[in-house]
Formats: sequence, structure tokens, C-alpha cells
Amino acid sequence: MKKMNAPSLKILILFQALCSAFLASNATARSREIDITVQGKIADENSLPIPGVNILEKGTGNGVISDANGEYKLTVKDERAVLVFSFVGYISKEVTVGGQSRIDVTLSPDKKQLEEVVVVGYGTQKKQSLTGAVATVSLDKLTSRSLYRAEEALQGMAPGVLVQNNGGSPTSAPRVNIRGLGGINGESALWVIDGVIVDRANLLNPNDIESISVLKDASAAIYGARASGGVILVTTKKGKEEKLTIAGDFKTGVLEAWRILQPLDAAGFAAVRNLAATNAGLPLKDAFHPSVYPDGQITRTNWMNEIFRTGKIQDYSASLQGKGKNSSFYSSVGYRRSDGILLNTYSERANLRLNSEHQITDYLKIGENIAMSLNNGQDANTTDGQEGVMVMALFYPPHVPVYDANGNFSGLPEEYAGSYSDIFNPVANLKRLDISNPVTTLFFNPYAEIKICKGLKFKSNLGMTRSSETYKRFSPRVPETGKINAGNELGMSNSVTKDLLAEQSLNYNEVFGKHSVDVIAVYVVQKYSSESFGVRARNYELENPLHRYFDNTAVGDNNTNLEAPKGSKLESKLISWAGRINYGFADKYLLTGIIRRDGSSLLPEANRWRAYPSVSAGWRISKESFFKSNFINELKLRTSWGRLGNLGALPAYAYNPPVRRVEAYIGGGKVSGYAPENAPNPDLKWAYSEQKNIGLDLSIMEARISLTADYFIKETHQMLYERALSSTSGYRTRWENLPGKATDRGIELGLSFTDDGKKALGYTIHGTFSHIVNTVNSLDRQLDLQKIPFGPKVRDQLDPSRIAAGHSLYSFYTVQTAGIFKTQGEIDGYVNKNGNKIQPDAKPGDLKFADADGNGRITDSDNADRVYSGSAYPKFVYGLSSNFSYKNFDLNIFLQGVSGNKIFNGFKFLGLNAGLPGNANSLKEIQDAWSPANPDSTIPRISANDPNNNFGTTSDWYLEDGSYLRLKNLTLGYKLPGNVLEKTKLSSFRIYVTLGNAFTVTRYKGFDPEVGLDVSGVDMGRYPQARTFLMGLQIGL
Repeated sequence: MKKMNAPSLKILILFQALCSAFLASNATARSREIDITVQGKIADENSLPIPGVNILEKGTGNGVISDANGEYKLTVKDERAVLVFSFVGYISKEVTVGGQSRIDVTLSPDKKQLEEVVVVGYGTQKKQSLTGAVATVSLDKLTSRSLYRAEEALQGMAPGVLVQNNGGSPTSAPRVNIRGLGGINGESALWVIDGVIVDRANLLNPNDIESISVLKDASAAIYGARASGGVILVTTKKGKEEKLTIAGDFKTGVLEAWRILQPLDAAGFAAVRNLAATNAGLPLKDAFHPSVYPDGQITRTNWMNEIFRTGKIQDYSASLQGKGKNSSFYSSVGYRRSDGILLNTYSERANLRLNSEHQITDYLKIGENIAMSLNNGQDANTTDGQEGVMVMALFYPPHVPVYDANGNFSGLPEEYAGSYSDIFNPVANLKRLDISNPVTTLFFNPYAEIKICKGLKFKSNLGMTRSSETYKRFSPRVPETGKINAGNELGMSNSVTKDLLAEQSLNYNEVFGKHSVDVIAVYVVQKYSSESFGVRARNYELENPLHRYFDNTAVGDNNTNLEAPKGSKLESKLISWAGRINYGFADKYLLTGIIRRDGSSLLPEANRWRAYPSVSAGWRISKESFFKSNFINELKLRTSWGRLGNLGALPAYAYNPPVRRVEAYIGGGKVSGYAPENAPNPDLKWAYSEQKNIGLDLSIMEARISLTADYFIKETHQMLYERALSSTSGYRTRWENLPGKATDRGIELGLSFTDDGKKALGYTIHGTFSHIVNTVNSLDRQLDLQKIPFGPKVRDQLDPSRIAAGHSLYSFYTVQTAGIFKTQGEIDGYVNKNGNKIQPDAKPGDLKFADADGNGRITDSDNADRVYSGSAYPKFVYGLSSNFSYKNFDLNIFLQGVSGNKIFNGFKFLGLNAGLPGNANSLKEIQDAWSPANPDSTIPRISANDPNNNFGTTSDWYLEDGSYLRLKNLTLGYKLPGNVLEKTKLSSFRIYVTLGNAFTVTRYKGFDPEVGLDVSGVDMGRYPQARTFLMGLQIGL
């Protein structure tokens, strides 16, 4: 064989390399051309499957449509193929196949294409055609949270809506105000569930809510007499899936206090008491002398820590739904139990629901919504400055153990009991709580809808709500030394309320060329009745739980241990006619007119009927031919005016009170008879509000960014007020209409931002902001405003709340402070025009009060030196909810807060006041009180007496900024991918963790800034909000 030379060898090697590269590339090309079968599932942002989606191999005619379960299977030519997923109302997505055999896709709504339908009174409207201020509440990851009541879902989620928690008790109901307070008689939002007016929102399981709309302006006039406070429209879930679907949501977790104020330890307690006595020139008490009573210096119990605990939450719900050709149904069960963060407090809720709808013929549809709820719970007293459990935990001596050597609750030490306050063991007080308050509510809502002819339909809607509430409380003996109670008592009451609503409506909806007309006429009859009774018995010989019933009471002589039972019956009736017309021209000029005439039995016959009109208009500028913009998708101006009714808290028979059994002493003898307790008023009239609104709706960037802005004015007239009468009148009170006026005005902003659906990271951001100012413009000049019963007092000494013309409701009326006197020279230099000391009893370390009236002395009792110093009602309310999704992960971050409100921190009076009678323990902060060595302190000096009245003066020293920002919810979730679901035969599977109230930013120094308006912003150690940690599982079959 002839030997090759080097160049020939190199050429051969090069040729072989080129051939190999060609063959390899050819093989690769052939591998890419091998057909690939791809399958998967298409769902929306709520993980619900989307049937009918077009899946197309880009550049070809090869494609399929997703089935009823959102699933598809498609064979493409090779791995370079691009799949296009498109569906009407959703943003299209493109995905390269690559090496994937399963591709699951989530489609986001295309707001530009999708015309959102909003629930309004007695029907629905397209959002683009609304002329009123109607807010749609975002329910971002609502089911990942554990809520006791539906009101909590509104907090921070709708502009103009203020939801304030009345403390953090597991049983407390939040307060909902829409666009302010509505005058001194107050107003509350009207709840409408599935078209039926209800009295209690506790009927709802938050997991059953499909949507929430809020009517905030004249659009609420369709509900007339009770709509001044706004209307909350809740729609519950209905059957959607064409196959039977079972879904479950199971979560459990723990909760704890996010802040606990700390009392002094035993040595610190004794040191403060000794210093207080020394500064007051009083002898030291043996109970605090280290050598006389050394046991009193040993800390055995931190009572504040002892009354708090780490509680548990259980929250389970399951639903079954389905939809056939002519019928659909949704059914659910739910159970939630949550411990309170205070010992022996809890809440419990159980719910059942069945919604179904049936298309009987082409013209007849019937359905029903049936629900039952059971709520129960046990609360503790945290609003009383005398016997509130927080007060007792602060005051109780720290050297006393919780239990004595025999395992019984400890009391104060016998030999020194007189040296301490008249107080009880706070742990014993909580563990002895025996309260049962079950509320059972049944709701039945059958309806029928008949299509009479094209565009015309009739609907008959019936709502029946029955609620039964039982309250049972046993107060046992308290044998421990301290606040001894040798007796016991059982109190029990029951009330049954029935609410019957019948609505008949006729609706005509048609389009004539460029003209669109939607007309509805409604006739409503509603009847409400309530019956209640209550009875008390005392002096039970046995306190075993099995004996805590009436038949075990010690009867005694003449049955003195059993009080005479009390009972009552209330009835009221409302009849209404209402009509609304929506007119549109060319889909750009919009007009709505509403009229409702109500007649209520709560008022005398001459004033019983009242009409409530409203009118609103809208102009869709973006539809005009002169308006051409690729950037602005929607631009609409809105304006409205309306008059709405407000009966506030007016009770039945207020204008003509019934007679009751009374007793009086006449001629030295006791006489029984019957007389009305309150004075009648045959001239009583409706309170009402006039509401004006101007608004703007804007969407840009293919509707990815949308803005809603409103400015409103709400004026409340003929405010209802229960005036206290002189005892010589023979009556206690009388309901009257005040001739004054109150105004709520403000601005609202709602902003949302959505991703473009083209990236792996998806997001939606919703923000709300409201600025509301409330003012009482004028009141009856003859009314002594300083004596209006308003808000609690702190230990019957401090009374900070007032109502007065020119100021907001929930205003604080206090003496102003100007710091603390640091030297005697400052005191001597603070003189009146005659050269006399303004505060002659002051010493260095005492508060300096401002002489507001200039009379040369400080006077609190006659209000001469008081000024208005802010309000408990927030000026600013805001919320920000952000949702992110990446592949199978989802994240929700929800921030909520308020600003511009004050809190009267009455707990400072209890915890920093060394001059309280009884030598009570104090907060640790008292150690930072003023002293010559600590002259810059803001806490007055420690003293057992208070000649300067530092703490007894209702001053702004107690006022603190009540603003806060809370991370209300933080949820991280993970969904199993579609290929795993297919193997497990599940339709969905998601696990998540949720942090509630993860952190709070506030300057308020009390337990919690959500004190509540039910105590007028006066805090005496209110039950604080809890921080929660939850783990959850959502599964679908």
C-alpha cells in the first residue's frame, strides 16, 4: 500500500470532518422534524379552567380548542413550533414548545376587550355605562385569609369605605362607614345579599363570596329610606363548571399579640410606691418596705404575660358545584374556630349554603339561595377603666403567684391586703368566664323570573330571614382576698327576629339604533318583628357547670333570688315604590334617573311617606370623534345628585312609645301602674342626606392602568337625636329632629395596574385612597352641647369627647399642655396679668397647662380652658394590594392604614399615675418619669398625690397620633403543575402560607391603634389585634 504524504492526509481528514458535520446536522434536522404531541390545561387567574380557548400552531392551520375542563392536546411538527393561546376577553399568549410535552397556561383578562359587569341595585350594568360612584371590591386572595366576618374583606379595598375594627376581640364586629359618618344620629351601610336586604352580615362565609359592589353616591337612592350610609351588594357563588366539581380549602395556624405593654416587676413596683410616698411627704407602707416585707420584692408573676396566650385557628370549607344544560347549583359548608389571644376567649362560626337556578322553559327561570349560619363566642371586658382585665393585669402585685400552694387561685396577701387596690386576680377572672352567645340565622331566598317578550322581564323575589340569639352568662363567686364577691348570678335572655321581604320588579331593556334604554320598576314590602325576654337569678349554692340553670337557684324568702322576667316585642313595616331609567346615546352620552317613595311605620302617619330622587349623568369623551388616542382607552366624566333617607338608630315606637309597668312613691307609699317611659313626638320626621358627586374614569396603555377619582359632598339634615329630659317632665328622653346640619366631604382615588401578559412574571396592583372631612355645621342653639352623652369617661374623671358645631364628630375637647415645668423659676414666671401664679400648686416635674380663656387660672371642670384637639375619625384611609405570579408560585402583599386621627390613651391615666388610690402597679415607662436627673422627660413626676392635677385634668397629654400602616396580609402559594395534576387525577392543588398583621408601623404607644369608634377613640386597654400565621391547602377534584 502506497504511503500518503502529509498534505494528502490533511485533505482526507478535513473531508471526513466535513462529511461528519453534514451527517450530524442532517440527523439533527431530522430529529427536529419528528412530530411532538403537547398537552396541558388552560385556566384563568383564579385557577378556574377556561373552555373554548383556541390553541394554534403559529404560521399553520393546525389547532384545537380546549374542552370543558380547559384541557387540550395538539401534535406539532417539531420543537421549534410556537403555540398561540387566544380567547375572547383574555390577553393572548405565545409559548415555544422546546422540549416540553406538557404546557399549562394561565390567561389574564384583557380589560380592553372585557366589559366588566357590575352589580347595582336590582340588576347589573356594564362598568363603562355607569354614571354613579360604584366601587367593585377586589377580593385578592381572600380565601387564603381567615376572616370571621365579611366586613373584614372590605378593609382597604374600596375607596371611600372605612372599615374600623372595634378592638381585636375574636367576637367583635368591625364598623363600616361609607363616605363619612352622616350626622350625630349616625348611619350604617345597608347590606344586600343576592338581592335581599339583610340585617346581619354574619350570615356570610367569606369563602362563598363571588363579588362585592358598593353604591356610594346617589346611585344608592334606589334603596331610598336606608341608603344614606351607602349600600353593600354581595353576590355569592353560583354553579359554573359543566362537570361536578368538589373543592376544599383547609387552613390552620396560630395567633399571638403583636405588642404587650409591660408592668413593673416586684422590686420596681415597690421602688415606685416608695418614691411616690416620699415625694408626697407621706410615710412608707410596710408592704413596700424591703426589710419589713422582703417577700414583696420577689417577682413571681408577670400578670400581663399571664393573661395573653398563643391561640389556635381552624378554618375549613368545602364546596360542591355543577352546571347542566338547564340547571346549576353551588353548595358549601364551612367551619371556623379561633382562640382569642386573651385566655378563655374565642369565636366560632359554622355555615351552610345552597344556591341553585333552573331554566324551566325559554321564558321561565326559578332559583333559590338558602343559607344558615351559627355564630358563638366569648369575650372579655377590656373597655372598663375600673374592672377591665387589662387594668387588673397591670394593677395586680407581681410578687403574688397565679395559684397558691393548694392549686387554688391566689388572692392578695392577707396581712397587707389593705395596701393594694381593690382588685381581683386577672387570670382567675378570665378562666371563670362562662358566656354563651349562640346566634342562629336562617336565610331563604326563592325567586322567579319570567321573560314576557323581547327586552321585557318580570322578577318576583322573596327573602325570609329568621335569627335566634341566646345570651347566657354565669358570674361565679370570687373568694380570693381583694375584690371579693360572695354572691353569684345567672343571666339569660333570648331574642327572635323575623324579616320578611317581598319584591316585585318589571324590567325593560332594549337598544334602538344609537339609543339604549334600561327601565326598572319595583314594589317592595318589608316587615320586621322581634320578640325578646330576659331573666336573672342569684345565690346558687352549687357552681358546678351542670347546675348553672334556673331550676337550681336558691329561691329564698318571697323568691327574692329570682328577678321578675322582662320581655318586649317590636314591629315595623316598610312599603316602597321605586323606579330607575338608564338612557344612553351612541354609547357615549349617559343619563340615569331614580325615584323611590318609602313609607315607614317608624314615623307618625302625617310624616310617614317620603320620596327620594336622584339623577346622574356620564360623558364618555373617549368615544367622541374628535378624541383620537392610542394611549387613552377610556375617559369618562360622571356627576350625580340625590336625596337619600336616614333613620339612623331610630327605634320602633319612638314617636309614640308604648306604656310599661312602672313603680313610683306617692304619699310615702309605693304605687304600681303603667306609663310611657319616653315622651311621644307626633312631629318626628325623616332624617335625610343630600349627596353630590363628580367623578372621572380613566384607563390607559391598553387598559393596563385604570384610575377612578371622585369628589363628593354629603349633607345630613333633620338629624335625629334622643334628648334627655328633666326628671320633672315625667319622661326620660324624647326623640327629636335637630334643625342643624352635618357635612361629610372628600376625595377618593382607586388605581389599578396590570401586566401585559407577555412575561413569565405576572402582576396586578390595586390601590385605594380616601380623604374625608366630617363637620357638624350647626345644631340647636338651645341644646347644651357639653352635656351630650358622647363617649366613655376614664374612671368617671376624664371626659374628652364632645359634639359641637364647627367641629367633627368624635372630637376631643381638652386642656392644652405646654410641656413640663423643669424649674421653680418657670413656675414662678408663669403668671397672669395681676402677677399671680397661674398654677400655684405646681412643682418642678408637673405639667404646664395653657390658660386658653386668659382668666389667669386653669379650670377644667367648667371647660373654660378646653379647646378642640382633633378627632378619632381618620382623615386619610388607604390600601395597597399587590399580586404576583411566576410559574406555579403566587404572592399577595396587602398593606392597609389610616392617618390623621387621634386616640385618647386613657391607659396612661391608669399606668403612669402614681397618685391613683390603692397603690396600684404601674407600667415600666413610669421609670422614665421626670426627675431632677431626667429633666427632659414627657412623663410628670412620680407622686402619691397630685395637687397640680396632672392626671385628673382632661388634657391633650393623653392624646396620641392614631395613624398606622399595617402589613395586613402576606400570602405565598404554590400550585402543582398540570402534568402532576394529571397523574393524580386532581383538577387543582395549591398550598400556601399566610401572615396576618405581620407588622404594624405606628406612633401610638397603647396596645393597638385600632381602638374603635364604638368607644369614641378612648382607650382603656382595648383588646388588641393579633398577628396570625396560617398554613393552608386548596384542593379540587
